[in-house]
Amino acid sequence: MTPERVFIPNHSPALFDRAEKSSKRGEGVSTCILAVSATEAFTHDLTEWYKFCADHKLECPNNKDKGLFSPDRFTTCFSVLHKYTDLENSILEKISKIESSRERDSLLNKYLELYAICKNGEKADKGANPYQDFSLLIKIRNSIVHTKGEMLSNSNGYSKIDGHPYFIETLSQKNVISKNQSFSSWLNLIENKNFAKWSLEIAEEVIENAINMLPKTEISELFKDQASLHKTA
Repeated sequence: MTPERVFIPNHSPALFDRAEKSSKRGEGVSTCILAVSATEAFTHDLTEWYKFCADHKLECPNNKDKGLFSPDRFTTCFSVLHKYTDLENSILEKISKIESSRERDSLLNKYLELYAICKNGEKADKGANPYQDFSLLIKIRNSIVHTKGEMLSNSNGYSKIDGHPYFIETLSQKNVISKNQSFSSWLNLIENKNFAKWSLEIAEEVIENAINMLPKTEISELFKDQASLHKTA
């Protein structure tokens, strides 16, 4: 019997590649969606890899409790997978718990939890970048995919337009977008290269920081090689 072949593709680099292409075209809306999707995919890619390693340690045909005629007797044993560590398993368990809870800020919290685990309990500063801007980027992405109606107004022909989501003013103060002086959908205000570049850079920093924080073990090094951005494999 031929052993089953298993391959775990990483989706995060593929999504980031598409975000990068959108950014070069100045497509702020699609870049934002793809950039945040890349950060979300990274956590799923990581837990899928760790889960595969954890399952292999339990189901490996070389385990002493496996009988000669076990159904998985022809499964291939990969010795490197037995080097899966308790630290990596802790990352798997805690990130998976956040995913299953479906809490409101689950994506941001997964990265904050990863930081804490890899830094021996030290907490990341949510009020500093990249996490502050990452939180804002997630909110913008959510507002794009769950767009609500809005009513715009201004007191005279020269005052700023009121009625857009709060983050439009925040982006303007950061000089990510120009000041809003027209009655237009806020989606049009972020459809430019500057916002697209900002979105891409935040996602890249968040993912690269996470990659660099992961344990320096054989298991995690294998993942890092495949999770590196700017590759679509």
